[in-house]
Amino acid sequence: MNEEHTIYLFKKYPKLFPAEDRKDPMKSLLYFGFECSDGWFKLIDKLCKDIQKEIDDNKVKQITVVQVKEKFSRLRYYVDCGTDKILNLIDKAEKESCKICEECGNPAEIRDDVGWWKTLCDSCYKKKMK
Repeated sequence: MNEEHTIYLFKKYPKLFPAEDRKDPMKSLLYFGFECSDGWFKLIDKLCKDIQKEIDDNKVKQITVVQVKEKFSRLRYYVDCGTDKILNLIDKAEKESCKICEECGNPAEIRDDVGWWKTLCDSCYKKKMK
């Protein structure tokens, strides 16, 4: 994910992405940033908002995010712990990512013939196939 989106998410959700943890790759793999493309930015932003709202509204123990990446064409969002509700929010977002182009955010499908599995819209798929 680009630097602008990364900084935005880190600043908007400081409790989910503690700055101190991000300085040490042994505490958080977010030391390496978000390991996915910008097409999932809105999905990740909404997921962070929903998780933090769940924590704040229900006085749930604050969780932290330890890694956000793409794996096998899907969003992977790893946390240090979480309630069933939080884990369900994560699962829902991960499933939604299979229908959102990781590159541009348009409606997409999983492609398995671009050298690896990737969720791409028709336009981004054509660019990758050139």
